[in-house]
Amino acid sequence: MKKIIFVLALCYSFISIAQNQTKNYYYNLGEEFLLKNDYVNALNNFDLAINSKSFSKENETSFSPLTNSQIYYYKGFTYFKMQKYNEALEYYSLSISSMNSKEYFWSEALLGRALLKCQLSNFEGAIEDLNILINSYDESKSNYGLQIFLKLNKPAKISRAYCLRAFAKIKINQFEAAYEDVDIALSYNHENSEAYLYGGLCMLNTGEKDKGCLKLIIAESLGNQEVKPIFEKYCTN
Repeated sequence: MKKIIFVLALCYSFISIAQNQTKNYYYNLGEEFLLKNDYVNALNNFDLAINSKSFSKENETSFSPLTNSQIYYYKGFTYFKMQKYNEALEYYSLSISSMNSKEYFWSEALLGRALLKCQLSNFEGAIEDLNILINSYDESKSNYGLQIFLKLNKPAKISRAYCLRAFAKIKINQFEAAYEDVDIALSYNHENSEAYLYGGLCMLNTGEKDKGCLKLIIAESLGNQEVKPIFEKYCTN
């Protein structure tokens, strides 16, 4: 009988410990499972993190404390990796609506939602999200000046936003506007192979074959794997 009571007490102790873990604990576990592509356990731990009311002591003094908005973003990203796009859209949108534009994961969630909308062929919707994001970059640059702006925002990330908007514009045949975005993308990251690819597509679709093919060659030299079939179709004749 004593053994049974001891086992029950031990089980109760483990359950109590599990229930009293912090939001940060479950979030970190979720991230670990996400890195291992164990999406089900990642989602389970993100849910536990959202429902937990307590934070770690480190979170109180952190420069960037954990919030539910951040966890919503990672839930959206996890669903995106699982190709559950409706759920991904829901959590990206929840993340965006619960943050302000000065928070790091606000821009990540907007970029993620724009990419998701491209995946769903909602190119106009993707452009709307990217307009909001790029307008926030313009405002930040105006407020802080270029040097501080570039310290606050990674140039490669800015380049990616312009590049994704160029892609969405190409998909709705706005080639000249897309090429303007390509130029800006390359000004922030001159090794962005996708920008050269999309620049090549813009030129090919506006009658500048030689320049377009040259852009494709540069994109391939930077390691872009999508170039070959396009180059063979348009540039080998």
